[in-house]
Amino acid sequence: DGKILASASHGFRRTTSVNSIVSSVRVGKTSVSRYVNGTWEDYLGSVIDNGTEGARNAFSLSLSSDGRTLAVGSESNGGVRVYAISALNWRPIGSHISGNFGKTVSISDDATVVIGSENEYYGRAYIYTLTNDWTKSGITFDKVIVTGGGTNDFGKRVNVDSSGNFVCVDSAVDVRIYAI
Repeated sequence: DGKILASASHGFRRTTSVNSIVSSVRVGKTSVSRYVNGTWEDYLGSVIDNGTEGARNAFSLSLSSDGRTLAVGSESNGGVRVYAISALNWRPIGSHISGNFGKTVSISDDATVVIGSENEYYGRAYIYTLTNDWTKSGITFDKVIVTGGGTNDFGKRVNVDSSGNFVCVDSAVDVRIYAI
């Protein structure tokens, strides 16, 4: 309904101090807010800042339409993590989806996750579904979607509709829509 918003700072640094030694690592930070009575306020609390160190986590975000499931991607080979709101905190769903991707991510209401990777070959878009853990989808695309004809930067941006039935993948020169 447009009243829940995910925001990110992929340059956020977590600073720790152990035995008088201070260290600072770029991990990225994600928070979710909701609009209530004319004001944006924290939505069920917790800030997410537990990504892969140095991977510029929270470079991409996607929030399900009900605002209860969140996919967080990274820019530098940090993959994607998916969270659900539970007991006033964002909790990981399944394991970390690791790979040379995450710069763009989209999640449907049924937790179908589409991840773009513009840097592999001519670019790719991966589809993951959750059973016991995250697995690459074998429904329609049993392997990655690879563009033909020399399209550059395929997977630069991805989007999956809320039902998880259609995927939109764009490149530097075109947009392609797939039924899954």
